[in-house]
Amino acid sequence: MLLAPFRSNQWGSLRIERGRIYLRPPRQKDWRAWAKLRSESRDFLTRWEPTWPYDALTRGAFRRRVAAYTQEMRQGGSYSFLIFARANDRLIGGVTLSNVRRGVAQMGHSASFFWAGKVKASPFFTAVPFGLTPDGHNAWIYQGGGQEL
Repeated sequence: MLLAPFRSNQWGSLRIERGRIYLRPPRQKDWRAWAKLRSESRDFLTRWEPTWPYDALTRGAFRRRVAAYTQEMRQGGSYSFLIFARANDRLIGGVTLSNVRRGVAQMGHSASFFWAGKVKASPFFTAVPFGLTPDGHNAWIYQGGGQEL
């Protein structure tokens, strides 16, 4: 199971590689790149996050986020990752797998298109590990033969 390593206290060393990107949990040293990308992407992000605290992009706010993400990962209910381009280790976005449930069916929810950064091509990269974006899914259903299945 992909999420099994998170049950240990060594989740911080996890790195998931796929194609041209890799995912890993956020680290304190990511603050500058994270704040820059979120600042550049603010107009896009406010569709889902209409209210930003006055200190939303500060080091302290990021520190609190990372602490909350760490706690959620250790509890097994939510997994937050930053997404990087493998070619140059550039931060291009983030994704969270949340509402994780274990039992007969092990599942969670994610919207990889949500936090893809300002770069318009980023949603393509952010969808690679977890599947298609909603637009890609619709294209496959209506134009790619999905309905025939």
